[in-house]
Amino acid sequence: MDSLSYTYYVAAWLATVALILLSRSLRGRRNLNPPPGPKPWPIIESNHADPPPHLLLPTTLAPLVSSTIPMPALYTMSLNPPDYQHGVMDTGATISMDPNSGNFRTILNNRVNENIIVGNGTSIPVYGHGPQTFPKPYPPFVLNRVLYAPNLIRKLISVRQFTRDNSVSVEFDPFGFLVKDFKTRKPIIRCDSSGDLYTFSKDAHCFSTSTTAAQSSSLWHQRLGHPGPALLQSLKNSNSIVFSNFNKAVCEPCVFGKSTRLPFHLSNNNTLQPFDIVHSDVWTSPVISSAGHRYYVLFLDDYTNYLWTYPISNKSHVFTVFEDVNFACRPKTAAGKYTTYNYSDITWSPYGAYWRQARKMCLMELFSSKRLESYEYIRVEETYSLLKSINKSVGQEILIKDLLSTVSLNVISRMVLGKRYLDESENSVVSPDEFKKMLDELFLLNGVFNIGDSIPWIDFMDLQGYVKRMKVVSKKFDRFLEHVLDEHNARRKADGEKFVATDMVDLLLQLADDPNLDVKLERHGVKAFTQDLLAGGTESSATSVEWAISEILKKPEIFQKATEELDRVIGKNRWVQEKDMPNLPYIEAIAKETMRLHPVAPMLVPRRAREDCKVAGYDITEGTRVLVSVWTIGRDPKVWDKPEEFCPERFTGKEIDVKGHDFELLPFGAGRRMCPGYSLGYKVIEATLANLLHGFNWKLPGTMTNDELNMEEIFGLSTPRKYPLVVVPEPRLPLDMYQF
Repeated sequence: MDSLSYTYYVAAWLATVALILLSRSLRGRRNLNPPPGPKPWPIIESNHADPPPHLLLPTTLAPLVSSTIPMPALYTMSLNPPDYQHGVMDTGATISMDPNSGNFRTILNNRVNENIIVGNGTSIPVYGHGPQTFPKPYPPFVLNRVLYAPNLIRKLISVRQFTRDNSVSVEFDPFGFLVKDFKTRKPIIRCDSSGDLYTFSKDAHCFSTSTTAAQSSSLWHQRLGHPGPALLQSLKNSNSIVFSNFNKAVCEPCVFGKSTRLPFHLSNNNTLQPFDIVHSDVWTSPVISSAGHRYYVLFLDDYTNYLWTYPISNKSHVFTVFEDVNFACRPKTAAGKYTTYNYSDITWSPYGAYWRQARKMCLMELFSSKRLESYEYIRVEETYSLLKSINKSVGQEILIKDLLSTVSLNVISRMVLGKRYLDESENSVVSPDEFKKMLDELFLLNGVFNIGDSIPWIDFMDLQGYVKRMKVVSKKFDRFLEHVLDEHNARRKADGEKFVATDMVDLLLQLADDPNLDVKLERHGVKAFTQDLLAGGTESSATSVEWAISEILKKPEIFQKATEELDRVIGKNRWVQEKDMPNLPYIEAIAKETMRLHPVAPMLVPRRAREDCKVAGYDITEGTRVLVSVWTIGRDPKVWDKPEEFCPERFTGKEIDVKGHDFELLPFGAGRRMCPGYSLGYKVIEATLANLLHGFNWKLPGTMTNDELNMEEIFGLSTPRKYPLVVVPEPRLPLDMYQF
């Protein structure tokens, strides 16, 4: 090595030693003396307890702190200074910590030698503490006590402290976290982060605290699947959606009429749960449906890819499909108060947590497909019992409604109560005839116009006597239901751990004992549910089948078409089963036509507007009572051709169902308050009607002609015949078919 190279080598070595010594000197100074803070340094005595001398942080957060910041880190910080305004959420810290003195409203310096020990054993000094308020655009969150630790690389926010100081909850997911108001559960702010830490990011999404959140039009166009500026402007003008700002050219696809669509498998949307993003569109059909529908509102959930379709006649009706939740509540009436244990049933309970829980129990437990299938043997046995009873009266005059009510009551009694509680016996709490009268009275009183409901200040006078009658029938039902629940509880106690629920009352009692229910189901709630199941399951099927037989007797050619279909599909060597119904479209059409002309409930159970809204251009104020006349819809000449004529052919080959999708046919209602047991009722109506037409020829008594058959009805919650139908049955199958 020459002398010049040796000189350079020695100089470089000496420079390195000097830098190391200088670095150690600076580090010692930084640890002994307070760092430069705001000038002048505020010295205020603290009224709070001193923080503990040692705070332990999780090892995973050790990279965020350093007592001796290495030179590469200094270079990085000088080029890309850390964003101290936006902290990292820390579930392991007992208190929040911040390295930036500028974030404090004031710093309380107790002159105490305090430090923090992180997971790798490093000690970090603390020079004070003070309160902080989150800057805009964040909501005005506060942290009442934050430690000032300048050697931290990032601000750490204690989740425990953050939730307590602001009365909020924090929900974490793989993409970020959501802050919600602890009492109302309404979202306040959403922060997404792409790294490994949960950070309060600059582009956090703040939710409005108003009932209808004000969002940007770009967000709404994303949620609604590129609706275009015209529709967004319409939404803005109608106040259906509140915009914080409005951009007339939201995106290129909107401007060019939704010319670009991304397939879902190419979409980069990160939805975490159903209804995070809902895509919507209005589809125009090339042909008008038989019911007059040409347009269809489509809703597609981004997370599940489930699609909902709502038919409408005019594009101006688009917004009516959003209104169901506004009318999901029930008004306060005497019938709901006195006949359903103070609004404790499914029908009259107000919209809220209790009703949502009741509806969930009906859909997921009581009327699930699996449970209804498990009870099919009951429906088959009782149908055979009905056919056997009719066969014993061949050639004689019979009141068909009595037999239909008995079989319906037996079916629903065995499914709900576990046995025929209404058989004639010495131990019977109530006789079958008396129970049928109780049901008739219950349906009548739930459908009458009680003047006290409309003029509350004269309600106490009970001018029509309806309230007195409601109290009487309620006591009769309560006596019967108390007996039922006592028997079921006694069996549960006797069986102990071996107990297995065999009927719907058993299931309701089990649910009532479930500690995880959102709203506890009390004993009176179980009785109210049971009463609903008994009443709804009995009256609907018996009334509908009686009306179907009446209409067929008026038009014998319909009976001929029905029997031709039955003989072709079923034959004369077996009875109709529930699984045969999809192959009997004409029988299904007869059932639908019957429910169109003679709906079980001519007026759907009243609803109440929960808030001010617009429907078809009309202003509907909060508290308005809304009545839907299904009877009038079924006879509307604008919807139906020859509406007064009984014509099942209008339904053959048409995709019109009774599930609430087609507003021209709503025998069970629609929307959230639709009858939860409609699937059971429809099964019983179709199967019973099919077997009656398959097994017997029907005639009017004596010399009565078709024209002389009276078709008047009684108005109430249901519409039974004013004069019960009297008929004469004759067998039409081989005699051995009636040997059950």
